[in-house]
Amino acid sequence: MKRRVLPLEPWIDVAIDYLGPLRSGDYILVIIDYFSRNGYPVTMTADNGRQFTSEEFAKFCKECGITLYNTIPYWPQQNGEVERQNRDILKRLKISQIEKRD
Repeated sequence: MKRRVLPLEPWIDVAIDYLGPLRSGDYILVIIDYFSRNGYPVTMTADNGRQFTSEEFAKFCKECGITLYNTIPYWPQQNGEVERQNRDILKRLKISQIEKRD
């Protein structure tokens, strides 16, 4: 078996599979980007939650060579993409709970 050559950019080489069937009969499409799953990011942006401002997290970032940028307090728009994703995930979870789906 040949060893996989790591891509030089994101979305060049992805793995894809379906997870399921779930109890509802549905499936979840799983896609993994080989570029981003192999190694640490160069930078990371996070809000000022305690989990991201702790000494332990700062140590983790330093050991992994990650430059951490914290957003301005009480300005979630600065990390808008992840905030939008969180909103969409919560919306889907609420719908799943209402419909009693997995």
